[in-house]
Amino acid sequence: MSPWIQEKLEVRVVMPQSMLVSSLNFHEFEVLYGDRKEIVNLQNKTCTCGEFVINQFPCAHAIAACRDQNISYYVFCSKYYTCEALVTSYVESIYPAHHHKKVPDEICNRVVLPQQHFVMRMEEGNIGADRRLWHVVEDADFVMSWYWIPMKMKNLGECFLFVCRADFWRMAFCWSICLVLSYLKLLFQILFVPESKRYPRCPPAATTACVRPVCIITGATSGLGAAAAYALSKEGFYIVLVGRSSKLLLKTMREIKDKNEHAHLKAFQVDVSSFQSILKFKVDLERWFLDSNMHSSVQLLINNAGILATSPRLTAEGYDEMMGTNYIGPFCLTKLLLPLLENSPVPSRIVNITSFTHRSVLNMQVNEDIVSGKSFLRSKHYPFGRIYEYSKLCLLLFSYELHRKLGLLDESRHVSTIAVDPGAVNTNIMREVPSFVSQMALTVLKLLGLLQSPENGVNSILDAALAPAETSGVYFFGGKGRIINSSALSYNATLAQQLWSVSSNLFSPSQLAAVNQSEG
Repeated sequence: MSPWIQEKLEVRVVMPQSMLVSSLNFHEFEVLYGDRKEIVNLQNKTCTCGEFVINQFPCAHAIAACRDQNISYYVFCSKYYTCEALVTSYVESIYPAHHHKKVPDEICNRVVLPQQHFVMRMEEGNIGADRRLWHVVEDADFVMSWYWIPMKMKNLGECFLFVCRADFWRMAFCWSICLVLSYLKLLFQILFVPESKRYPRCPPAATTACVRPVCIITGATSGLGAAAAYALSKEGFYIVLVGRSSKLLLKTMREIKDKNEHAHLKAFQVDVSSFQSILKFKVDLERWFLDSNMHSSVQLLINNAGILATSPRLTAEGYDEMMGTNYIGPFCLTKLLLPLLENSPVPSRIVNITSFTHRSVLNMQVNEDIVSGKSFLRSKHYPFGRIYEYSKLCLLLFSYELHRKLGLLDESRHVSTIAVDPGAVNTNIMREVPSFVSQMALTVLKLLGLLQSPENGVNSILDAALAPAETSGVYFFGGKGRIINSSALSYNATLAQQLWSVSSNLFSPSQLAAVNQSEG
């Protein structure tokens, strides 16, 4: 590499030391630095900060991602930053390669930028016979400033293409209507059904066998998951944080400890969209119970992990990643941990975090291709809005069906199931949406008074987690222990039974394959 690029990279390698990196998939990484968050794609050599594309060498966020993956960041520098490329590009235009005269130091010491980035002017020179001397602009910052214009145009172009998609308008109008409809249902209950039931919060039960109840929270490294972990740690739960990034898990544990030094915390790195990762988590959890001399049981499971992916991605089993993370994973995790929930000496509970967006689904067919998301992957344009709605409706149907099945097995309802809709919350769920579009959406929701912070949005989750033991099969929304009815389709028992059957069929062969892979 040229001395110039090495000097630039030496300046940039300092900042990544304080950055936190979490893997989104094989090529994409989320990089946190203070309050800022960027997405790095090493395959495409891009970063949402824009500098990677403009400069054609890794920005600080990309360097952090490279270090996290033990990859040399030099390989992502443009070939034009090599000494060989500089000689080939510029020396030949001043003197022939085998010219007998030495290249002047004035030319050798000039700062030279990549071909696609530098700005030149031509002047008549006296070197050779009517040869032209190329004067390279030395002010690199001046040159780069010109390239912010096409970069901004590219971002605007991406935003334009995004808003032209049908799923954008589905999000903008259908989801907004569904959110307003949920609040209207809540307002109707307050005004015209004053005797509507509100569930009080009860402290977690404890026995000599289970002194400190165990609460497992998926997606616990940010947003609602992190807020719920902190709040429930103050209620006396032993919090088990589940997330994909070990660094973010440690960061979340430190933050909770800073605010609650008496918190009891344990972290497990788990990819909820992967069957093998879920199976490994169950084994590790049971081993931890045994090693810690704790009762082998779980008192509270909160299925909070969820994503809104704007491009198609597959899980290791070949399923759509959004369906895998938002529904199939929670379904499998719940079934695997159900024996531990039933083994609890005190009443236990499953809380599934769903969304008002499920109301946008007016009709639904259930088959393996739809539940696994494979049917959506065949679409010309990835219907991310519809898939997100379907995944949340599936989770709701699963919640009600599990409530019915547990009620048939145990009339005392030792294990209860509750669905929660936290409403519109300012989290990083829209990190894959173009930043201009997501910021505009959040601003509109804030102006309408519909946007909540994670600290406020978590109230509905806490209401469900701490509701009386006999509470089950209800839909919490709006905080203050209040419930409303979900969509009519979500109460379709026949549809829920079909979904349960299809989901179980997906889980069984994948479970066996994951076991064989882990044993192999």
